[in-house]
Amino acid sequence: MRKILLVVIIVASFTAFGASIPRDRIQKGLEVIVELSGTEDSGSFIELLRKSNGIVIYPDMVKAALGFGGQYGEGFLLRRDEEGRWYGPLFVKLYGISYGFQAGVQKSGLVLVIMNKQGIEGFLGNNITLGGSASVSAGPTGKTLAADTDYKLEAAIYSYSVSNGLFAGISLGGSIIRQDSDADREYFGQSLTPREIIDTPASGKEIEELIAYLNGLTNPAGGENPTIE
Repeated sequence: MRKILLVVIIVASFTAFGASIPRDRIQKGLEVIVELSGTEDSGSFIELLRKSNGIVIYPDMVKAALGFGGQYGEGFLLRRDEEGRWYGPLFVKLYGISYGFQAGVQKSGLVLVIMNKQGIEGFLGNNITLGGSASVSAGPTGKTLAADTDYKLEAAIYSYSVSNGLFAGISLGGSIIRQDSDADREYFGQSLTPREIIDTPASGKEIEELIAYLNGLTNPAGGENPTIE
């Protein structure tokens, strides 16, 4: 019990002093996607993205552990329609607890690829548990999805952890998603519902570079991965 309390206190300290500015969060989100898509085995991630209904990016996930572990992240969701247009961003937070032998504090990026409308719906409420109504699985890695002979599009959400040029699929079952209404209000300049936000086309100077990069990844005719100048 004391270990769990210690982890909660550590993670709470990051939530109190590490609140990120929405526009900075978007810029760091672009950096995470560039890093992930630039890895040697990112082909399966890019193929998933091309089939997706959206993406959630947590640029700085903080994990603190002492036997039991806790994690916290501030991110945002972009919805993608059938024509490949992007909507949002909807700002969200993630809280989680992990178990097993572990110690220390670690920061990494987290990317969630949402494969269907059910997965999108899971982010519109508050205090939603991942792995409940919307299944979440560790994302496949490899140059192509075909390379993973056991892979099937069965989960609503696939997750990737990104750190120092390396990435891997991770399990997030049991993590809690909460709305970041303050960040939404700061970004849009008014109070909007999550539904209104994911129906708002993603546009403007704050997010146009990220959208352009995502479009470069999701357009099969685009050839090689896009680059950032």
